Amino acid sequence: MNKLNYRVLFIEDNPNTISYILDMMEDLDFIAKSPVVLSSPEEGFNYLGQEEVDILFLDMDFGREDINGLKLFGMLSNPPVTVACTAYTSYAFDRHEVGIDEYISKLIGFKAFERVMRKVVGMVDAKEERERREIDKLLLLDVMGIEVELLVKDIYFARVDDKIVTVMTEGDSHSFKMSLIKFKNLLPVEDFSKPHGSYLVSLSKVSGVNRKQVYFKEPSIREIITISQEFNASFKHALKLFQQREKTTK
Repeated sequence: MNKLNYRVLFIEDNPNTISYILDMMEDLDFIAKSPVVLSSPEEGFNYLGQEEVDILFLDMDFGREDINGLKLFGMLSNPPVTVACTAYTSYAFDRHEVGIDEYISKLIGFKAFERVMRKVVGMVDAKEERERREIDKLLLLDVMGIEVELLVKDIYFARVDDKIVTVMTEGDSHSFKMSLIKFKNLLPVEDFSKPHGSYLVSLSKVSGVNRKQVYFKEPSIREIITISQEFNASFKHALKLFQQREKTTK
């Protein structure tokens, strides 16, 4: 497994029907505690556009004629690894046709559930491996509509505030109208990590961390970036892996 824990989102119109699955998930130490549960497809769609999700558990039947799980999945431009979670076995074939990765019944037993979850986590790791790529620069329109070329090697960190991402580079900064997760998805996944919900940091620029703060190699970068409890373990794990890769390539 490439992460200490994996972030899970449920989109389920009747959360009472997944209480058994949520209870079983508490016993899996590689799953982040307190998975997010949203009861409407609209909420789920918006959440996926703003937050990091590794595994999506998607109900197939929302009790509505205008939308179901298959249609919602088709609306996602870059869906996370997705598990159809439903009491209706007819969706087991339908989910495969649209590209949903796995299927589970809401009455699945613990051993079978654990096997599926380990398989799904492997899919998450494989997906991230495929998305790793050499990216030297980004061409983006800033908030003034001016095209800006960002060299990835020059980025120190990005900060989001009211849907505006400000990127700090060596001696300059640029602001873009987008979510932090969208900006993160443009970058090499193994070179950047979030120490806090509002920050994304270039791991190559980090000189060290303590329990609560990130320190940069360049002393002129005076932004105080705290490490939140939510991201503490995952950020330090990502930094450790990055530093290990750096040693092996030298």
